[in-house]
Amino acid sequence: MSKPGFTALVILICLVVISLLSGIGTLRLVTLFCMPFLMMLPVFGIANLLGRRPPFAWSIYALWSALWCGSVLIECYLSFRYGLQPQSRQVVESLVNAPASEAREYAASLPLPFVMATALSAGLAWALVRLGQKTGEKIFPTTSPGKGKVVLAVALIALPLIAHKNVIVMRADPVTFWPSILREGRAMQEAQTALTKQRLSARDHISEWKPIYTGPAQKTFVLVLGESSNRWDWSLYGYPRKTTPNLDAMRDHLLVFEDVISSYGNTLNEMTRILTSATKSDDESWRTEPSIITLAKQAGYKVFWLSNQSFVYANAMFGEDADVFRLVYDGRVNRHDDSHDEKLLPELSQALQDPAPLKFIVLHTLGSHESYAARYPDSFAVFNEAQDAVSQEMADNWFWIRAARNNYDNSILYTDYVLSRAIGLVSKIRNSDSSLLYLSDHAQDVGHLTASFGHQFFLESGFTVPVILWRNRPDFPTASEKALTTRPYQSDVMDWTLLSLLDISTAKDRPELNLVGPGYQPQPREIAHKAYIPGKSHRVEK
Repeated sequence: MSKPGFTALVILICLVVISLLSGIGTLRLVTLFCMPFLMMLPVFGIANLLGRRPPFAWSIYALWSALWCGSVLIECYLSFRYGLQPQSRQVVESLVNAPASEAREYAASLPLPFVMATALSAGLAWALVRLGQKTGEKIFPTTSPGKGKVVLAVALIALPLIAHKNVIVMRADPVTFWPSILREGRAMQEAQTALTKQRLSARDHISEWKPIYTGPAQKTFVLVLGESSNRWDWSLYGYPRKTTPNLDAMRDHLLVFEDVISSYGNTLNEMTRILTSATKSDDESWRTEPSIITLAKQAGYKVFWLSNQSFVYANAMFGEDADVFRLVYDGRVNRHDDSHDEKLLPELSQALQDPAPLKFIVLHTLGSHESYAARYPDSFAVFNEAQDAVSQEMADNWFWIRAARNNYDNSILYTDYVLSRAIGLVSKIRNSDSSLLYLSDHAQDVGHLTASFGHQFFLESGFTVPVILWRNRPDFPTASEKALTTRPYQSDVMDWTLLSLLDISTAKDRPELNLVGPGYQPQPREIAHKAYIPGKSHRVEK
């Protein structure tokens, strides 16, 4: 075997092994690895027409093969780390909503894989071109084209084009596949523009809801929206590391809900369900029905949206509906910025001092969003060198997974600090019914059930979220209130609990979906369209 042929074979075998390990399906695998040979045919056809070796055609093929290799590696990465395909809705939505600077920062966070992918792509492009040239010289000698050769050339050029009519082949070719992703993304952006208009018209439906405030003359409710926090890493929930020491100390004054899961594994989908009447089964009403923000305003609340997130979509959809919108995020709009959540505390303090008798304050935190190490000040990096039960449990994981878990736990420790400070500020309010609810939009798998870290859309480690409630009341919680903490719940119906905590009744009330109400009834829950059973389903072990 020639040197180029041997090199191409070795690289292709490496790619096949990587693809198999990442979980790419057999049909997809076969289609992908037929593409480099299918796309050689037009070059052979051009050679037959010209009667000589066409260097320009081989140069184009070299570029194509490098793109193909890079595309395969991207697909392997998405499949291995997130269990997703490039055309998955979550991937397209993330690409649409992520600024270019965040995309660059994300790529820069993977320097070794990027260098290896570049080297593999360049090496494969060279090897395939040399292999194709040698093969072409043997099969199609560079002689003057006759009638038969013209027919053969046309057939060789046309065959790949005809094959691309098949969507499976089209998706295996980066030149046709990624533009289709971009078109889908543009369509999604247009849909978001239309959504803005829909949300404006949704205010017209408020009269149908007839929201009425039924509580005391003064009330303050603080909703803290966490980000990417898994309750499995909270010592408040039994995690062996002391990641929530402040909340642990006040546990007797908290309701710690033990069995809440998110309905989606990403922020965009979950936020729109938490704060509107939309659910996993009724997935579109969030576009046309009023949000908790607008209902609270109609009922008499002054609403504050205080955000430390550059998530333009959520800020535009909910923040701009609030009476007061403050964005404390001061980074460069990428995931590695260290815009720490404690910057929200002065804004919270100022909002609490507002003279409005009814105040609804939302804190949208960065929480434990990747990159974990950027989510906390250096003084909270206490688990980096920890030798404890968690480090022993993680000993068999790759070193970067162990490092990610340590950084993740540090971010939970910082969340505990910010939350305890927030509760301290609210506790100083006098002559007002005041309370604070914390919940995370979704969780993260950080070496829990997989050998990876980040979003998880199929295993429960991407959905098990912490939910805690604090009330400024001496007897809170009572024994009957503590009994509420074992209720199974899914956060896509959290809006009914929020309305209850805000003391707002509506013409469309759903008491069976109120986590803290007497009319609560357990509802079926699911992850990835399959019924969820805590600790039994959705737990494929690493």
